[in-house]
Amino acid sequence: MTADLPPSPPALVAYVPDSDRRQDRGKNRKPSLKFVEVEGVIEKLLPEDKRGLPHQVFIFHTHSTNKNIPVLLEVNHDIKFGSRVPDLKVGEALVIKGVLYHDRRKDGIHWTHHKNKPGDAGFIRTPDGHVYE
Repeated sequence: MTADLPPSPPALVAYVPDSDRRQDRGKNRKPSLKFVEVEGVIEKLLPEDKRGLPHQVFIFHTHSTNKNIPVLLEVNHDIKFGSRVPDLKVGEALVIKGVLYHDRRKDGIHWTHHKNKPGDAGFIRTPDGHVYE
């Protein structure tokens, strides 16, 4: 003989307004790649980042007057997908095309390499006109 079990309590369902659902969906969406081109000089060379994909890393002082572009950026130049920029020096003028990002610690620019798919190509141009992508 089987014992009768008490009925299960009703499931708890939270009410989430439509506006909150839209915001949650937005948080899970990848940002679109919006490229910017900035001019400036290298302020500080940092050690190469070898975690994951290798990157050349340096602090870049932009000459931008655009309030949406920070004056100091950490440049993360992928050297697996892109070509290494040789002999970088503090004070060297560059033109950089890439995607801006911001995290809790810093503002930066990445995707400075050749395109993986149409529309996502960046570069670093040195004073002699050589383009590294």
